[in-house]
Amino acid sequence: MTVPCTAHPDCPKTWPRDPVLEVECPVCHQPPGSPCVVRAPSEHVKSAFFGHLPPWGHDERDFAAVLAGAYGECPLGRCGLAARAERMGLSLEQMVEVRRAELRKRPAREKAPAPEQEVLAL
Repeated sequence: MTVPCTAHPDCPKTWPRDPVLEVECPVCHQPPGSPCVVRAPSEHVKSAFFGHLPPWGHDERDFAAVLAGAYGECPLGRCGLAARAERMGLSLEQMVEVRRAELRKRPAREKAPAPEQEVLAL
């Protein structure tokens, strides 16, 4: 299975697996090749989807993959943080900090209400 670049429809870049999975997650410490997980207070492990994470897992893991070079270079010179950093005249590390700030400003994902909350809301 190959993973295509989704940044631009005409980008031909593909990877053998998601580049995020090439590095250890600095948040949940999942090793390379394993998807991110979220631990509930009860220590129950949830997948990224049920833990309300983006499909790639923790954002910090995505940044780690960028800084490790797991994404490689875009053949069109347009995709990814490296190309964006170059257009803005920033280093890759500075661009990662800009992206972190952008993500902090986005609204939090809304969680579905627990079943007991739904009953009380009626």
